[in-house]
Amino acid sequence: MELRIVVAATREGGIGRAGQLPWRIPGDMRYFRDLTMRPPPASDGAHLPVRNAVIMGRKTWESIPPRFRPLPDRLNVVLSRSTTLPSDITAGNPLVRVAPSLTAALDYLATLPTPAAPTASSPDRPLALGHVYVIGGGQVYAETLLHPACRKVFLTWVDELADKTAEQPPYDTFFGPMPDHFEIQSHRRLEEVVGASVPQGVQRDEKGSPVEYKFLLFESNPA
Repeated sequence: MELRIVVAATREGGIGRAGQLPWRIPGDMRYFRDLTMRPPPASDGAHLPVRNAVIMGRKTWESIPPRFRPLPDRLNVVLSRSTTLPSDITAGNPLVRVAPSLTAALDYLATLPTPAAPTASSPDRPLALGHVYVIGGGQVYAETLLHPACRKVFLTWVDELADKTAEQPPYDTFFGPMPDHFEIQSHRRLEEVVGASVPQGVQRDEKGSPVEYKFLLFESNPA
C-alpha cells in the first residue's frame, strides 16, 4: 500500500494558523478535490465501488466545515484516541472510520479489497480501496513522511504575500522538513501520476491577489 501526502505549505513550511488554513485558494481546493477523488486507472470493471481513502487527524476533521464533512465519495479515516467523539464521526456512516493511530488505520485499509478483487460487499468491507492520501495535520504529516510506505508528496507551494508589502503572518502548524530521499519531479511526471492536466507554473486565482501558488510533486527515491 502506497501512502500519498497532499499538503499546501509556504516556503517556510507553514500550513496552519489557529486550527485553520491561513488562506483560501479556490484553485488549490479544486485540485485537492479532483486529486483525492480520482480513482486508480485499474478501477474500470471493479466488482465494488472504488473509493480513495483520506487519512486525517481529529483537528483536521474538525477544521472542515460541518456541511462538507465527511469529504464526499472518499473513505474518511479520522485518527483519534479520544473516547468522546463528535456525533458526525460516530454516526455509522460507512465512509467514515475512526482509528487510534496511523498504524491502526493502515491495518484496517489493508483489509479492504483492491479494485480488481472479486469480493462481495459487507458492512466492514463496503468498497474497494483506491489510493490512500494523508491530508493533515502537522503531526500526522510528520509521522507519514517517515513511514516507509510514503512514496509521493503532492505539495502546493504557497506564497501568501507575493507582493512582499506586508509582514509575514504567523503560523502555528508546520509541514516538513522533507526527508532527503524525496526529490522534486517534472511537471510532466506530476500530470502522469495525477492522470489529468495540472496548471503549470505560478498561479493566481484573481488578478491582484497577493497569494501565489504552484503545484509540485516530490517522490521518494530511497538510496
